[in-house]
Amino acid sequence: MDGPKDIRDVLLVEDNPGDVRLTEELFKEAGIRATIHAVNDGTQALNFIHQRDGHEDSPRPDLVLVDWHLPKMTGGEILTEAREAADLPDIPMVVLTGSGANADRLKEEVQTADAVLTKPIDPDEFPDTLESL
Repeated sequence: MDGPKDIRDVLLVEDNPGDVRLTEELFKEAGIRATIHAVNDGTQALNFIHQRDGHEDSPRPDLVLVDWHLPKMTGGEILTEAREAADLPDIPMVVLTGSGANADRLKEEVQTADAVLTKPIDPDEFPDTLESL
């Protein structure tokens, strides 16, 4: 990926509709014209990523944003399974967490994530984080 402008399809794994809307606004403010595909739990996320169970026509995401605390499985479990898939290890994956202290801990513990962002996401930090991926 040459930069954040190259992101076309984003899988957002988030169970809070307000955070989904805020994330969509961040993309708009950053000038990134991406399609956000939002799902609200880990099972749906993995079905989307693996193009199964009703998601057979889903695009391969250019970026995955995953909330750490989700129904049915944690963000870490989603990342681990996605990283283990032979055709998916190169997709950038970013963990979203609601606590700054949690973000510091997650950066140390979650080796499968490319970045960890604290919600609410700083609009100035967001494009820089995507650029670094």
